[in-house]
Amino acid sequence: MMKILHVSKLYFPFMGGIETVVKDLVEEQAKSLEVERVDVLAFSETNTTEKIDVSCKTNIIKSSSIFKFASTDVSLSFPYHWIRVRNKYDVVHVHVPNPIACFCLAVLPPKGSVVVHWHSDIVKQKWLKILHFPFQHLLLSKSNRIIVTSLPYLEGSKDLRNFVNKVDVVPIGIDKNMRDENLDVTANLKNKYKDKKVVFALGRHVGYKGFDVLIKSCQYLPDDYIVLLGGGGPLTDSYKSEIKNLGLEGKIELVGKIPESELNSYYQACDLFVLPSVDKAEAFGVVQLEAMSQGKPIVCCDIPGSGVPWVNSSEITGKISKVSSPEDLAEKIIQVAEHHYDREEIINYFENNFSRHNMSLETLRVYNDVIN
Repeated sequence: MMKILHVSKLYFPFMGGIETVVKDLVEEQAKSLEVERVDVLAFSETNTTEKIDVSCKTNIIKSSSIFKFASTDVSLSFPYHWIRVRNKYDVVHVHVPNPIACFCLAVLPPKGSVVVHWHSDIVKQKWLKILHFPFQHLLLSKSNRIIVTSLPYLEGSKDLRNFVNKVDVVPIGIDKNMRDENLDVTANLKNKYKDKKVVFALGRHVGYKGFDVLIKSCQYLPDDYIVLLGGGGPLTDSYKSEIKNLGLEGKIELVGKIPESELNSYYQACDLFVLPSVDKAEAFGVVQLEAMSQGKPIVCCDIPGSGVPWVNSSEITGKISKVSSPEDLAEKIIQVAEHHYDREEIINYFENNFSRHNMSLETLRVYNDVIN
């Protein structure tokens, strides 16, 4: 039986993309008869270290953070906790990008096998990447195996070019039952938009998400279409101005941050989901899996070097638009909305390719390979 340590930036209840993957892997691996322990070492969002006993097989250590620098938690206690626990495990599974963890593992490697889970390149903060590169390269060189979430991301990553011989592709998977549906909210949404084709989009309002392109695409949609855009962020006000300037108040609504308890209702009420992201900062697009798990077709963009179009590569699941093209995005939205997609086929495709259980099984296979 193996002992596993996941090293992550943050951990539940913070639920970013990487943190969701880590939580899902920990919970699935804790069920496995192959696993004796599966613990987590992460950063706290506060200046206090937390130690949490989740179960008899899982402990969480959240190292205190003193400040954030370039979106990275800086913790003086993290190296201390790493030194204390690093040699207690058969496998250390580090989720990157995570500069401080990368530094610790590169300089103070554990006795056990190291698996690097490459969620994305450092895309935006190029100066940080320059400082970080020597330790990242050292960690990748010392690692026993590297997991990437899609083949296109591997092929498009310059950072991984010299390490392809030790890479495994393990797609992200989610639990399709992770949220309950609020039937009242679903009924209200369907009643409110009963004469409309409902297009749903969701995400942080930042540049790489491409929501400005989605807004412009509404100019080319028929009058019986409505786009519901959830989320918020630094560009929300500019989106409101753009909608007003283009006279699109009847075509697109900014619905704000959607409570977790209501999110599944939006997936149920929509006719299709759109992910208009425009660059490889969108490495995979987990929201596509959420839509797919509920039987909804998808329109995404053909981002070079990203796993986004790879996730939506089947005709069963939807269409792929040109990047940053409002006209083509609108055309693909109309094509998907007017075509009858089989809900059960989409759900079956999701379960066969992107379930949380499959992700865990494939990851355990990687562990067994490196241990043996």
